[in-house]
Amino acid sequence: MVKTQDPSGPVFFCAQPINTAILECMDRTLTPLRKQFGRLWRYTASSSFTFAVDLLLLFLLTDAVGLNYLASAAIAFGIAISLNYVLARRFAFRGSTREAGEGYLFFLGIALVGLAIITLGMYLLVEEWHVHYLTARVGIALVAGVWNFLMNSLLNFRE
Repeated sequence: MVKTQDPSGPVFFCAQPINTAILECMDRTLTPLRKQFGRLWRYTASSSFTFAVDLLLLFLLTDAVGLNYLASAAIAFGIAISLNYVLARRFAFRGSTREAGEGYLFFLGIALVGLAIITLGMYLLVEEWHVHYLTARVGIALVAGVWNFLMNSLLNFRE
């Protein structure tokens, strides 16, 4: 008999060999991690696509239309984040129990913090450190992307 602890319940005894108990314990621990890694991979793929859309819009609005780079970044981000929600809901966070409209509002709230990170980061990189605006946007994307994934994974797309 092997004494094991089920993470969702009390201590129990099982008549399994120690190796089987260890493997089952590892499986209970690793299954959620594998699921999160799969979500992260799918979110990264969909976000990379929408980030390319974001960069294209940023370039067009700034260089072709002549808008200020910060205004262009906000507009491009707004369009790209809406596309990102559709892709994330269908591709990365399948099985969410939250209604689509409510989920979109949560997504936008999280994205607004991401936009603040992007705007502040771009301002500092461009104005203070004289980095090209497109390079700055690429650099700050990782920080905002990690924020968006973590908050959406933990708070928005529940199962």
